[in-house]
Amino acid sequence: MADKYLSEKEWKNTSKGTAWKAEPLAKALAAFEKADKSGPEDGLKALDEVQKQADLLGKSAKGDKVLTTWLGNLDKSISSQRKDYEKVVAEAAKAAKNAKDAAKGESEDDEENAAAAVLLDPKRLLSQFQMLKRDPQRRAQFAFVAAKTESGFTLSPKVAGRKLFAKLSEALESKVGTFGVAWLDGTTLVLQIDKAMGGVVKKVRAPIKACGFRIAKVVLWDAEGKVLEEDVADEKDLPPPEGSSSDNAPPQESPRSEDPQKTPYEQRLKALATPLQQALDGGHPAAAKLRELLNFAKGKADGGQFGAGLQALEVLAKLLGQGGGEAPAPTPATDVPKKADYARCAQVWTVTRTRVSDDLKKLREAILSEFAASPLINEINARIGRLDEVAQRFDDQLEAVLSQAGAAADEAERIRLHRQAAQSIQRMLSQLDTDPVLSRLKDNPFVPIDPRAALGATLQVLSKQVA
Repeated sequence: MADKYLSEKEWKNTSKGTAWKAEPLAKALAAFEKADKSGPEDGLKALDEVQKQADLLGKSAKGDKVLTTWLGNLDKSISSQRKDYEKVVAEAAKAAKNAKDAAKGESEDDEENAAAAVLLDPKRLLSQFQMLKRDPQRRAQFAFVAAKTESGFTLSPKVAGRKLFAKLSEALESKVGTFGVAWLDGTTLVLQIDKAMGGVVKKVRAPIKACGFRIAKVVLWDAEGKVLEEDVADEKDLPPPEGSSSDNAPPQESPRSEDPQKTPYEQRLKALATPLQQALDGGHPAAAKLRELLNFAKGKADGGQFGAGLQALEVLAKLLGQGGGEAPAPTPATDVPKKADYARCAQVWTVTRTRVSDDLKKLREAILSEFAASPLINEINARIGRLDEVAQRFDDQLEAVLSQAGAAADEAERIRLHRQAAQSIQRMLSQLDTDPVLSRLKDNPFVPIDPRAALGATLQVLSKQVA
């Protein structure tokens, strides 16, 4: 560096014997000369400090032509040196990017131009499965082709499934098969297909087993995430149990205990089926009552209240046995639900739904932000519309029903609304484990949310309060 205005020595000689506060700038210039030897990035940082000290000194230079002239020349030197540094940094960044792009291009070319024999190599397939296992968020394109003598299955993180399918089809001389996106959910292989084909979940097992990778279950989805087929491995083919530290599967919730009255209810219903049908076909004088009791019992059972359903069946049985006699009241006194704190229950449910809705909104915004520049943004936006459907499925006007039950002046109306709320709660509880979208949200890579756990915890509490 030959610029005298960026030299500590030149500055000290110039400022010697003056009243200037020269020391801070001298230190900054000394640091700059040292940083200049380290490279342009360190040099740029040091230049910023020189500029800062020069600006501070310039505020006291009014009327001092010598100092003003020197600082003006220093400012020009700083600008010139900064441009030189920035040019070097930009060229280095460009060279690094070109090298990276070249390496990426070679890698993609290798995948694109790979022969079918390479794509069908069991070792390569095993490697792809192991990468999916290590990263539950990883997705790969897949293709499967079934031929007369053999079948082929391959995975690729880069090559489109349609192109993979074309290569396998040509090699195996068969166009029977499918392609799409694959990923692992614990020990379950999920295949989301773009090309319809039946029986895939069983047919893909042979080539997968041949590569040495074992999976417990294969699930086939359509483009909208609807389950089309499932296949569970034979016990001998199940993968070994994994330790909790390496298990990618989400923790399973403890199954809810089964109502001990369920089996007696089902047995009683089965036993009454024939005599009930005969009574209805024979024009039983209390046919309307019989149908009412039967519907009442089934409604209770559908809501998980098998004890109440069984009591209604016993009333129905007595009615069948006494001919045209008067039937007892269809609703036993012991089945009258106790009053709950409906207002509090409604408030808790509202808070939970608001929280879940906010979480889903955050997830939507994060996804759109991540893929804002993607050419597929419109398709992505359409797909994440399914998040809105989740909130709708767990609405069911429960808050309004609970509020109405709390405000009901008539006891019969309160009981009706109480039962309506209880059935709604049980229905939503049963949906928690089967909802195709909700079960996958916890493992999304964008924002940490777990709406299933939030909804489940609240619904469990409500199911006890509104029993």
